[in-house]
Amino acid sequence: MVSLIKQMPDLPCVCCLYATSSAIDSASLQLDGAFTVAVWFKVHKFNKPWQTLIAKGDGGWRLHQYIDSNRLGLHVTATDQSIYELNGSYLANDERWHQVVGVNSPQLNSMRLYMDGYLDMEMPWTAPASRNTFPVWIGQTSETEKGDRGFDGWIDEVSLWKRDLDSLEIKRLFNQGNPAQ
Repeated sequence: MVSLIKQMPDLPCVCCLYATSSAIDSASLQLDGAFTVAVWFKVHKFNKPWQTLIAKGDGGWRLHQYIDSNRLGLHVTATDQSIYELNGSYLANDERWHQVVGVNSPQLNSMRLYMDGYLDMEMPWTAPASRNTFPVWIGQTSETEKGDRGFDGWIDEVSLWKRDLDSLEIKRLFNQGNPAQ
């Protein structure tokens, strides 16, 4: 089930959802400039590699488990097909609700990963993100030939922006969040 949620008036987003492992009709949604992706999640268990929270295929952008670790990453494929991997340090597999926010900020030449309102990791980023025709999926990658990357847990309050939120906006977003209990 996917349904629209009420947007915060001062942080209007491209797509704000409550969702549970659902495909969004979004093949035309391209986040190839500045963007922010925010997801509330609770891990049941990481029992396979690359479990996906939200992704535009595997050749676009994705927030997912880093390989088979207990950490999350924001990975973006550039137009030259190189992959920029920003992997967090926060251990996310504790069966508690958390918010992860990935930010692509070409104007600042950086990618940032936030956990629970705080900056976790940052890295330089200068290449534009690759465009593709895969839809955005929540809880799995739409490039199914990559295998089962289904998320084993709960996902709530998914939001996408075609701009880079700053640290104060991300902190406010976290403080106003209310994932399913």
